[in-house]
Amino acid sequence: MTQVRCRATALLVGVLTLSCVRATRAAESCNQVAITPGTEATVSVLLPDVASGLQTRLQVRDARASKPVDPWGGCPTTQPYGTCSPATHADASTVATSKIYDPGDGMQLIGYRMKNAAAAMTRDPRLCVQYTTQ
Repeated sequence: MTQVRCRATALLVGVLTLSCVRATRAAESCNQVAITPGTEATVSVLLPDVASGLQTRLQVRDARASKPVDPWGGCPTTQPYGTCSPATHADASTVATSKIYDPGDGMQLIGYRMKNAAAAMTRDPRLCVQYTTQ
């Protein structure tokens, strides 16, 4: 009976160790910029060249400091690009994407070009990329 418990404990410790190792290989990087009315800007994230399984999340919110923090609204990250949601953030839109992979430099750059309408207020787009490393 003791031998069965030892084997079960060893198996459990092994499974937990592997679970922890996988979790440490997952990462997320974020960056945020401000886009003033009537302008375009690029929000980008620099990742290691071994990053794979990229999952991007592009969001935008009102940049006014005079009121409580706005909730984040989602923006499209695939074609056809367009306006962000909800409707209160529709004056901000995704225009294009870019990905630069430079294994010689050891990094890759993921970016989205954002546009803010002329009659809009300043917006804060934020790009987060979840990835795994091998």
